Amino acid sequence: MPKTAIAISGGVDSAVAALKLRDAGHEVVGLFMLLHEDNPELAAAQSVCERLGIEFRAVDLRDEFDREIKHSFAVSYDNGETPNPCVECNKKIKFGALLDYALSIGCTKIATGHYARCDGNSISKALYAQKDQSYVLWQLSHEQIEHVVFPLGAMTKPEVKAIAEQNGLLRPDKKESMDICFIPDGDYRAFLNKYTGTEPTPGFFTDTSGHILGKHCGHRCYTVGQRRGLGVAYEHPLYVLSKDAASNSVILGTDGELYKTEVLIDRCNWQSDVGNRFDAYVKLRFRAKDALARIAIDGTSATLTFAEPQRAPSKGQSAVVYDETGRLIGGGIIL
Repeated sequence: MPKTAIAISGGVDSAVAALKLRDAGHEVVGLFMLLHEDNPELAAAQSVCERLGIEFRAVDLRDEFDREIKHSFAVSYDNGETPNPCVECNKKIKFGALLDYALSIGCTKIATGHYARCDGNSISKALYAQKDQSYVLWQLSHEQIEHVVFPLGAMTKPEVKAIAEQNGLLRPDKKESMDICFIPDGDYRAFLNKYTGTEPTPGFFTDTSGHILGKHCGHRCYTVGQRRGLGVAYEHPLYVLSKDAASNSVILGTDGELYKTEVLIDRCNWQSDVGNRFDAYVKLRFRAKDALARIAIDGTSATLTFAEPQRAPSKGQSAVVYDETGRLIGGGIIL
């Protein structure tokens, strides 16, 4: 009987994933990640495990989470990037520190409630496209993938909810959130101010030629593609094209200037064997549609040349690469 850890959150997805593992004959251990000083879902996660009759453990990962995720998030914004902390958390915390803990207590696999598929060698998109979460898993290594189980990969969200209701695991008070877990209200600016202990430094909006268009309240307060809240009156709508952290400038332009055919990425991770040049499908943000591109790899970097121009590729975000079947090939961080 395999001993499998499940990252249990207190929500419906991880609860049903744990149920499916138990019913499939696994010896299941529920692991709740203590990531914050306040962990309101702790009691719910423990209650799920008690209802399922599986072992429960709370794993204190607050130091690792602060160092690897919160700190990196703040540094990335200071560097003019728009980071995706969920990508880093999956690599370093959930399938990093938590996997290490699971292996240390005798588990051979770790499962989560992600909507994705894994065959032990590679990761693929979930069959239920509306909930696919493979995008945030591109940084996982081959060694990590060998231990991964995704019980919900072939299920739809309505099916998961129905199973949860049938087994008394559905919480009517629990609303699904797409916010960053350590910024539940979505106000990343307030988080950065509090976490860093600093206020953003005002600077100037400029056009692509360097002409000053107005004042801004700090480059970390803006994201590429943003139109609203700029406070700049102009003859046509203006959008954030890019940010220059060194000069604390925010460059504005037209919507048409947001579209790029060529995108550079770095810090690449390839989960499948690839050549130096190949065609594949790329997602430039979590909710973006796949776009056909030619990938040219150069060491840890790559150039993506798209068949059709893509809107607002953002420095610090992930460019995630798939083959035509939906198998995850890898990806990199947009420069």
